[in-house]
Amino acid sequence: MAFRKNIIGFITLLMLGSCAQVGEISGGEKDEVAPKPIAGKTYPANESINFKGKSIKISFDEYIQLNNPLQTVFFVPNHAKLKTTLNKKTVEISWEEELEENTTYVIYLNRTVKDLTENNDSLMCYVFSTGETIDSLHYSVRAVDAWTNQPIANATVGLFSHKDSLKPYYFANTDLSGFATFSFLKTGTYFVRAFLDQNKDLLIQTSESLGFKTEEIQLVNSIADSVPIRIFKPKEAKKIKNFQYSAPSSILIGANFPIENARFFIQNKFVEKEFIRKITSDSVQLFVQETDVSDLQIRVNTADQSDTISLRVTQKEKIAKIQLKPLFNVMQIAPSEAISFQCNGLISTVDSSKIEVKDPRDSTLFIPFKTKFSQNTLFLEIDRDTLKQVDIVIKPNAITTTQDEKSDAFKANLKFSLAKDYGVIILDLSMFKEPIIVELIQNSNVVQRVILKQPSSYVFKELSPKEYQFRIISDRNENGIWDTGDFGNDLQPEKVFWYSTPTRVRANWDINLQISPVK
Repeated sequence: MAFRKNIIGFITLLMLGSCAQVGEISGGEKDEVAPKPIAGKTYPANESINFKGKSIKISFDEYIQLNNPLQTVFFVPNHAKLKTTLNKKTVEISWEEELEENTTYVIYLNRTVKDLTENNDSLMCYVFSTGETIDSLHYSVRAVDAWTNQPIANATVGLFSHKDSLKPYYFANTDLSGFATFSFLKTGTYFVRAFLDQNKDLLIQTSESLGFKTEEIQLVNSIADSVPIRIFKPKEAKKIKNFQYSAPSSILIGANFPIENARFFIQNKFVEKEFIRKITSDSVQLFVQETDVSDLQIRVNTADQSDTISLRVTQKEKIAKIQLKPLFNVMQIAPSEAISFQCNGLISTVDSSKIEVKDPRDSTLFIPFKTKFSQNTLFLEIDRDTLKQVDIVIKPNAITTTQDEKSDAFKANLKFSLAKDYGVIILDLSMFKEPIIVELIQNSNVVQRVILKQPSSYVFKELSPKEYQFRIISDRNENGIWDTGDFGNDLQPEKVFWYSTPTRVRANWDINLQISPVK
């Protein structure tokens, strides 16, 4: 059984007594003091040595009630199953198992004892040893989320006596700041692990989030560990996670593993490279060549698995128009930003006679342009050195796809910005000694992302005057994504560095920043 509330942080070496009090305080005089053990009426006494019994009794200064003792009374080390009973003002905690010799034990009562009227409760601990001495070493460590670096509360942290153990010898729960504190420890070598004990069995399950120290700790003196345990979700089994038909002739596929080099089949026909568009390493767009079928069978083959997906295509989807989507902000186009449009079909031809670029001040003044396309993306090239804005009119049927589908009409007014309207951030990344992924963040959204195999510096250009933050991800295997850990192979998750202090970008201004790894 694992902790449900933080209790270890309140451990003291004092005699058995109240560690904290919880009471409702509002108008009028009322009892706001938790029940207290009566000095001299705890048997055996707290901090007893050479303990040979199988029960303890604690008498309180008032009549009390028990609060769910099966979940609020804990034994560390967890060598016995406790039974808690109440007789008027006295609590008895007993067990049947034989305890280990020369071992210090702690019984925690986590708000177990309440008074009868106001439900005042407290945190208590009782210590005894089956040997000649009470162990007195302490160990504390913090648990954080491996991705966000934020503290994790109510994680179970365990000290394991053997590397292959799944059940801890000592255990504690983290507080709201992510700290777990152990007391009354004996000298020894321990393996430190933290996990989210979802089923409360105090065992590490393959499905539970966990973190671990790569090296064991040698506990000779008390230790306040400054290096946090980074808790991560275990790797999911490889699977296709997203599958969407984009009418009238393309399919979007997303996975939780790289599929950029996978082999794709539609109706058992191999999909050639020119009919595949890579979106990211784990997502692609396929352009369908079969137009008369209502049921599509798509197979994804990778080196170690094969997934087959069935898809129903309606008649309405078959006859849907090709839609154009601008890949830029029409209200503010940066000097180096391409004027590009994406459609939901693979382009075969573009009829430039059905495209017009005009000066909005004079609709009879046509502006020269050139067109080019790549897969499903149309580009317009315009000499915009003297232009502030243009009207673009794309008439129906200007674009034809490989399936002889025709595009719908599109109109937009585009405004061009000048270089002086933007700012620049020049990053010094020379302190990073391994490949990294640099993400520029604005309002929690990643606005730019760059992969650097040999980091030294990078320049973010044409940034709108706003506040930005940075996230840098260690990319040790150079696959361009963040990789979680692998407990079975002693592999830690890749490090993530968050730089949350905003950097304000001003128009026509360069900012020089040096970023170094956060310890």
